[in-house]
Amino acid sequence: MTYFIFALIAGAAAGLVTKRFLAATLNFIIFLVLAWCFMPTLAFGFYPTAIFFAAMALSVWLWTLVLNDLDESTKSISTIFAFTGAFALLIVIPLLTTWGAFHDDAYRGLLDVEEKDFDTGQVLLDQTQARFVDQELAVRAAHELLGNQQGLGSMVDIGTMSIQSVKGRLWWVGQLEHKTIAKWLTNETTPGYVMVSASNYSDRRIVLGQKYRIGMKAFFSDNLVRHLYQSGFATTGFDDYTFELDDEGNAHWVVTSIAPKVGFDGFVATGIAIVDPTSGAVQHYGMDDAPAWVDRIEPAELIEERINDWGTFVKGWWNQLTSGNDVIQAS
Repeated sequence: MTYFIFALIAGAAAGLVTKRFLAATLNFIIFLVLAWCFMPTLAFGFYPTAIFFAAMALSVWLWTLVLNDLDESTKSISTIFAFTGAFALLIVIPLLTTWGAFHDDAYRGLLDVEEKDFDTGQVLLDQTQARFVDQELAVRAAHELLGNQQGLGSMVDIGTMSIQSVKGRLWWVGQLEHKTIAKWLTNETTPGYVMVSASNYSDRRIVLGQKYRIGMKAFFSDNLVRHLYQSGFATTGFDDYTFELDDEGNAHWVVTSIAPKVGFDGFVATGIAIVDPTSGAVQHYGMDDAPAWVDRIEPAELIEERINDWGTFVKGWWNQLTSGNDVIQAS
């Protein structure tokens, strides 16, 4: 398990440097707990992981000072090495591998742009599917539905409502989630989800009779983030956890896998993980072989970042700081 990999590295480093079994054991335990709590991605380019390894370096330094009888000169040298290592992990390496001043072409190259003439006569929107209900209204409608179910509102809450197409119609959909850890311990699963039409506030429904074990507000191994981490994806970054329905009304969690392409930034989507909320089964798909019912593979925020990078560095990093000629930003 990945938790033990981080703990073994921390324990081995402390033991090798201090030559003390106590330091190795305590560091192993401490970083086992920290790894379990924070679930750092075991891959280059994720800043929380860099913080984790910097903390390891500082922990070894602390054990050296506490457990070994060192003269002042040795203490000074060990302090310099520890903080130099942490500084390199947190500042120098991210700066050299990520800063746009060094990598403006790489950032701009992340987006493949095809220019076309805009046809002003083209109908872009089916008026029968115009979005008249925003997320705030959808959440209000969902809570009204929940309130009409006797006793259910004390057990569960409405998860994040996401917009999606189901059988050609736009709906706001959200899973019923555990209210507290006590409710999770007692009930173990949640009974269903709510749907609110994006074009008609009165068209709403609650689907019950399900047994969803996996969710964002579940705990321990039932928590969606931890479940993915413990299902063989500790080396994969994830973003945009979305509860989606297929065209048969079956529920899934759809999560975008991401990877940094420019040091610790320049994240791009690499595929999706689809998680069955009942069984916990996980399937990963590439960008080109995702099921047709999946509405969103790339999060809007990620696309906006890549558009801004492409438009910002159109004439290099220095241009966007000075004249700003031909700089384009997403709108």
